[in-house]
Amino acid sequence: MKRGILLFNLTLGLLLAGLPSQAQDLSSLQPAAEKRPSFTVTRTGHGRPMILIPGLHSPGDVWSGTVAHFKDRYECHVLTLAGFAGQPAVPPPFLQTVRDDVLRYIEEKKLDHPVIVGHSLGGFLAF
Repeated sequence: MKRGILLFNLTLGLLLAGLPSQAQDLSSLQPAAEKRPSFTVTRTGHGRPMILIPGLHSPGDVWSGTVAHFKDRYECHVLTLAGFAGQPAVPPPFLQTVRDDVLRYIEEKKLDHPVIVGHSLGGFLAF
């Protein structure tokens, strides 16, 4: 009986050892060349840079009224996040990917001390 339990546990352990754990980072399995952007950007206006991040399930167009109001004083960078408004989704971790991509965007575009405004999920990312 003990030998049967031992063999069962050993077999189960070997089977489970080959399965990926939930915490395993699978992003390395996707080739870098296929990395999809985590957001699209529409730029409008001139002046100090302002990044506008919409909330969950919202397109960047929700900021149209805000852009119309500020476009004469700010260069508005309106984001539409991946997975919303018809944009293809990106693999997890979503929030970390968007955060890293926003920081990279600021650096690449040489945005000097941009104002970052977000609503709902966008506010969480802006924080």
